[in-house]
This record gives sequence, C-alpha cells and structure tokens, in this order.
Amino acid sequence: MKSGTTSLHRYLSAHPQVFMSEPKEPNFFVEELNWRKGLDWYLELFASAGKAVVVGESSTEYSKLPTYTGVARRIHAFDPAARLIYLMRDPLDRIRSHYWHNVADLKHEAERRNMLSAVREDPRYVAYSDYAVQLEPYLELFGRERIALLTTEQLAADPTAVVTTLCSWLGLTGVPPSEAFSEQWNVRPAEGRSVRGRGLLNRLRHSAFWETIRPWWPRPLRDIGLRLAERRTPPRDRSELEAIDYLRPMLRVRCEALTRLVGRDFPEWKALQGTIGDAGRGEGMARSAGPLPRRVSGE
Repeated sequence: MKSGTTSLHRYLSAHPQVFMSEPKEPNFFVEELNWRKGLDWYLELFASAGKAVVVGESSTEYSKLPTYTGVARRIHAFDPAARLIYLMRDPLDRIRSHYWHNVADLKHEAERRNMLSAVREDPRYVAYSDYAVQLEPYLELFGRERIALLTTEQLAADPTAVVTTLCSWLGLTGVPPSEAFSEQWNVRPAEGRSVRGRGLLNRLRHSAFWETIRPWWPRPLRDIGLRLAERRTPPRDRSELEAIDYLRPMLRVRCEALTRLVGRDFPEWKALQGTIGDAGRGEGMARSAGPLPRRVSGE
C-alpha cells in the first residue's frame, strides 16, 4: 500500500507474455471483502488472459495484518506454486503517504486528526509498515524462493533494470517496451485536500441525497458549498515533523527485524535513517540496493 504497486502493475501489464487483472485489486482472498463472491467470480477476471505465461493481480489488502487475517493461507490453498511480489517503501515515507491519502479521502471518512495524533491512536499506520510481520506467513507457506522482495526506491531509481530482473525471475522472455517506464502513477501532488470543520458538508457532498438534489442547485451555490466543505492542505505542518520523530525509533526496530528475516539491509531508506533533513525529499531517489532472487531451476 502506497508503495508504487500501480506503477509496477502497469509495467508488468506491458509485457506481451503477462496478463494483469483489471481491476488491479480484486481483493478476492480477503474474507471480509470479496471472498464470498466465489472462485468463479475471481477466475472470470482472467478469462481473457489467452496464452499469457504469467497471470496476476495486485491487491494491497493482502498484506494488512492484523486488519485482515488468513490471506496467505487462502492464497496457498488456491495455488501453492504461486509467485509473490512484495513491494516495500521506506516505512516512514509509507506512513506519511498513507496518512495524507486518508486526509484527502474526502469521499469516505476523511482523516481529520493531525498526523501525530493519528499515528498514536490508529495502530494500522505502523502495522502496515511492519514488513517483517506482514511477510512472515507468506515466507512460512511459500518459502523465500517464491517471493520477490522489491523496494519502491529501487523501482523509482531504475524501473527498467528492476522489471527486467523480475521478468527473468518469473520465467519470461524479453521485457516490456521501453515506453512502458515513462510514467509513474498515483504520485502524491504537492498540495492536497482535506475536510473543513467537522466534515458535515463533505459527507453531504458524497451522499446519495446530494446526487438527487444536485441538478437543482445553481453552479455558483455548488462552488460555495465546495469551498466550505474542504480546504487545501499544506504538504507539511509541525505535527508531521513531531510524528516523524515519534515514529522513527520504533520503525528502526521493525526494520532490524526485517533485516534478520530476509537477510539484507535497506540503505535506500533515507527517511528512516534520518540522513536527510526532510523525510519527504528522499522518496524514490536511492540507487538499487541489490538484485532480486534468481529464478529457481525447474520451477
């Protein structure tokens, strides 16, 4: 989540031997979401895959412990030979991006707490950046050789090299065309939007009732309502800097656990290391920190 999965999904889709699902995130193996729709519903998403060598999807909900449990077990029961790609971003930057995504999620229950209060009161922000915990059930069931570990920073620094190695690991011939790497998706804008006040007007704006009466309201009044419902949010405030200081020590401990689990360091995570003054300026700028695991012979 918030680590470049949309970009990677598009890059892989551009390979002639790959079929990636639309929608990108079917979330089938999450019991609380689409599991009840049944296997036929899921397989229908890939009905037009044709002769594709690799068929995949990119549901970020599959690594959201403790919110959703049992996902790894369901995937393994469906296909124990599946190959998995886990994309990890600097955990501090991921939390920041997650928080601002929630602030700007005006269609749902937008985040209205300041960042320090939010990360203290909602354990999901830290949990989704605890990559060792998220990986453990998959490693136990699938083994290390079936899981490719990538970082957002690797992918941003040299997407062609990363995807080329990934395609080899997947047993594909050739690589996506070079123009496939010319764009990044879902990049956070410098200025976002947030709910104004208690959010009553914003909830009205996104309600079925408003859709019914909206055509009868003149455009100038709708524009006034929009200005009263939301406001522009600056990219950083004092609370965010305090949240960074609060988060960094605990995230370093979790990163040490990840290093022990997978046997590699993550020097590209500059915000976590605190080696830059602004946690935001290091996003996606580091060089590759090592190769992907090679494809195992005979698989």
